[in-house]
Parts: sequence; structure tokens; C-alpha cells
Amino acid sequence: MSAASNPTIDRLDAAVAALRDDVADTHDPAALVDALVPIERRLQSIRADLARRAAELDVHQRTGDRDPASWLARASGTSKRRAGEELETARRLQGLPVLREAAESGELSPEQTALVARAGEADPARQRQLLGAARREDLGGLRKEADRIIAAADDDQAARHARIHRDRSIRFWRDVDGTACLQARTTPEQMAVIKSRLMKEADAVFDAARRDDRREPYEAYLIDALANQCTGSNHTTVPPKRDLLIHIDLQALLRGRTVSGERCEIVGVGPVPVEVAADLDANPFIKAVIRDGLDIRTVAHFGRHVPAELRTALEARASQCEVPGCAHEGRLEFDHAKVDFAAGGPHALWNDDVLCDHHHDLKTNEGYRLDGPPGRRRWLGPAGQIVSADE
Repeated sequence: MSAASNPTIDRLDAAVAALRDDVADTHDPAALVDALVPIERRLQSIRADLARRAAELDVHQRTGDRDPASWLARASGTSKRRAGEELETARRLQGLPVLREAAESGELSPEQTALVARAGEADPARQRQLLGAARREDLGGLRKEADRIIAAADDDQAARHARIHRDRSIRFWRDVDGTACLQARTTPEQMAVIKSRLMKEADAVFDAARRDDRREPYEAYLIDALANQCTGSNHTTVPPKRDLLIHIDLQALLRGRTVSGERCEIVGVGPVPVEVAADLDANPFIKAVIRDGLDIRTVAHFGRHVPAELRTALEARASQCEVPGCAHEGRLEFDHAKVDFAAGGPHALWNDDVLCDHHHDLKTNEGYRLDGPPGRRRWLGPAGQIVSADE
């Protein structure tokens, strides 16, 4: 039976047409969006699995396409890269029953599915951990969790790092609307240096914009910062320097490599092999934080005084906003959480939370608050209701 004469497809087509007519005058479009999202995801999951099956039957040979990804790209109107990722994700899910069930039920978006499937293939025992991260984190936070699992599951972490270094590149192209684009790929430690320098300049661009009463996304200031660095018109005059935070679990440091569930990473960038972290630690502009379980054992912060070490410990505890589900890394602020500064509250690990400027503003001016210890945080609204929480 062809797809055109399939009664299920006919009923689905009729339902979509009826939905279009019914929602035209809805008074609560947001509620309908919430209802449609899992349905859309379930349909996407069905389509992806059908595409996988078609690829296994070598459909491209019948259609005259170069390969299965080319066939799917043409059929779906997407890029070959995106089509290839969809086919690869569908293939990975076949061996990951927990994640496959979540995708088929509409719990995961295609982007979430791609991330958890890649990490789940690297370490199938972490499927439920990945599913929990997908429920708890935004896409940026989920990507960090997936990266950690993939890095720890690699039997030869040094070879993986060498491969990333060998494949480093930068690519320029123009999008269909004329937008100029670039994409860079390199090792985490090299990207960390680039990111640190750009964020310093972007903060200066941000301050200049505020003085001119201009408000734009922080990402816009980052591209301005890059252009300033290339043209020599940068706002900051300090020479580029490494100012990196390396976060290492004690057992991984003693062993010489990470295993599943452990961490050795440049905060805000990604995992690196323990031996790479050890080499970087010799640099006086690099802060090394060694954690034993939930406790910070050592903060090695060369050439700095005690307040800077406290700042390092706070950054180690939270490289992003501590509000559950927020993965924002730019312009983080330290907030007196328990005893306010006006009441004599000190800057201390027990008294400081790390918040992005948006959530800091909500806490200061709108009655929101962050409750609970690290790992069991709850973001409470003005009436004390739970807005988001760690699992």
C-alpha cells in the first residue's frame, strides 16, 4: 500500500486540516502550543525511525541519490548534515531502550534526542542519568552533561584529544539570507583561551552599550568583540592572558584519567584529559579546583589573594547560573543568599549564590529566591511556588 492511499495517513491529514480550522479563534494559543509540542515530537520520532528503515533498505539506490543522507535531505528539505545526524540518531536509539521510549513518547525534542543518543551510545548505563538531565536542564546544560559522559567513557582520552587537535579548523560561509557565518572547531583548552579573551572584551562592549542606552543580546556583543580584536579597536587594553578554571575530581587526578561519573574539564568549555589539565595547571593564570565528592579540597590560584580564591571556589561550584534549568554563563553575579550585605553578610561559600543578571534581578526586585543546598536547589516564585527544581 502506498503512503498516498494509507488510511492512517489520510486520517492524520484530515485531523491536521481540522486543527487548523479549530485553532484560528483560540483564546489561549500558548496552551495549544504546550499540547502540540509532544505530538509534534512523536511524529518526528516516527518519521526518523521510518527514515532509518528506508536507509537500511538502500532507498537512495532506487531514487538515484548519492547516499541515504542525500535522499533524506532532499525529501525533507533540510541540509545533508542535518539529515545524516537524524539517521545516525535513529540508529543509535535502537540499542538504547530507555532513551528510545522517551523519544517515542514525545518527551524529548529532536535536539535533545541527538545529544542523549550520542552520549548513551558511549555509556549505555547512563541512559536514565541523561534522561534526568534532559528533564532538568536546558539544551546547553544537557550538552555539558552529554560531553562529560562521552569523555569519561572514552578508553583512550589522550588519543581523543589528539584527534580533536588534528581536526581543528575554522570555516566561513554565507547563509541563504546573506548572513556571513563562521564555525570553529578546536581543543577545549585552546577554545577556552579564545572564549576568555572575547568575553572580557564583550563585557566592555556591553558596558559601552548600556551607557548609550542600547540593549542587545550578549551574543551580539561577542561577535562585536571578535571584530574589535581583529581590527584593533577593542575597548580593553590589557594583553590577552589565560584566565581559566580547571575542575578536577580528586580520584580522577590520582588515577590519571576519568571514569564514568567523574569530571576533568575547563569550566564553561568542556572536558579535557587529566594529563592536559596537569600541563595547563603550571600556568600562573590558571586556577585549579580539586573536588572530593561534594567538597572542594584545594583551590590552587597562583599569584592571587584570598578573595580571589573564594571567587574561584564559587566558580567551581557553579560555572553557570545556579537557578535550576538555567545554563547561562555570561555576566554571572554573586548574590548574598542568606545574610544580606546591608545586614553585614559576608562574601563566603555558605552565603553566596551565583546568578545570571536576569535571575539576580528577579530575586532582588520581584520576590523570587533560590532555596536549598547545591544539587538540591529550588527556584521559588514570589508566592513561594516552585518554578523549577533540581531532581
